[in-house]
Amino acid sequence: LTIIGRARKSAFIGRALLGSLGGTTTVTTRFTAAELATIKDTAMADLAGTERWVSTNDALTAHLWKVLGELRDRPDASEERLGLIADFRSSAGEAIPDDYWGNAVTNTRPGMTAAELRSRPLGEVAAAVRAGHAENTAERIREETAFLCAERDAGRLNRVINTMGLDAFDSTIAINNWSKLPFYRIDFGQGAPFWYDFTSIPIPWTVHIAPTPADQNGARDVHMALPRAQARALREPSWAGRFHRYADSGETFPLTFMDTKTKR
Repeated sequence: LTIIGRARKSAFIGRALLGSLGGTTTVTTRFTAAELATIKDTAMADLAGTERWVSTNDALTAHLWKVLGELRDRPDASEERLGLIADFRSSAGEAIPDDYWGNAVTNTRPGMTAAELRSRPLGEVAAAVRAGHAENTAERIREETAFLCAERDAGRLNRVINTMGLDAFDSTIAINNWSKLPFYRIDFGQGAPFWYDFTSIPIPWTVHIAPTPADQNGARDVHMALPRAQARALREPSWAGRFHRYADSGETFPLTFMDTKTKR
C-alpha cells in the first residue's frame, strides 16, 4: 500500500478508463487436469533433492508468469513482479470472526529480473510463488491494517492505493486464483450454471484462475486481461503452443478472445 498525490491518482484512473473503453482485451484458455498434473510434475522434478514442495496452483501460476513474461519481452535487467492476491483469513486466525463476511484480502509481490524469469526452471519460479504466499503472516496483516487505520484517521484514506494495482501498467502481473470457489455449485433456484465468465477487465496484466464444471475433473480456466498490442500478438498460433507446452498432442485448448465470444 502506498500514498499517492492527486495528479498520480488521476493518471491511474485515466489509464484504467482507457482500458475499459477497449484498451485491454480479455483472453481465455483452459488447462486440463492431465495438463496441470504434468505442469506440477515438471516443477517438482526441477526441485528434486531440495526438500521443497509446490502445489498445482503454484506450478500453474509460475507457468503463466513465465509465458506472460515472454509476451512482455522486457529488457533483461527489468524488474518483473508477480502480484499474488490472497485471502488472509487463515493467516489472521481467530482475529477474524467466523461470521465475518467482508473482504479479507491482501497481496504479496515476489519479483526477479526479466532475464531470471526467462532462464529459471519452472520449479524455481514455482518455489518463488510459494514463498510469496508464505509472506502473508499474521504480523504482516496487523501492520497493513494499522497503516490503513492510521491513514483513515489522518483523512488520507482516499489517497491510499494498492502498489500492485498502481504498477499493473508497467512491472506487475497480478494473479487472482479463484479455482476453489464453488461457482458451478451455486443454485438460486434455476439450476447451477453451465459456464462462468468475466466481463472485460480494464486493468491490464490481470489474470484470474477460475474453476471449471464438475465434468472437467479439476481443469482450470484462465482469464487474462492484456493490452491490445499483446492481445493481437497472441493471435499468432504459436502462442497457444507456448501456453500449452505441457499438454499432450491434440489436447491443446485454443486462446479465446472476448471480442470473438461477443460476436457469437
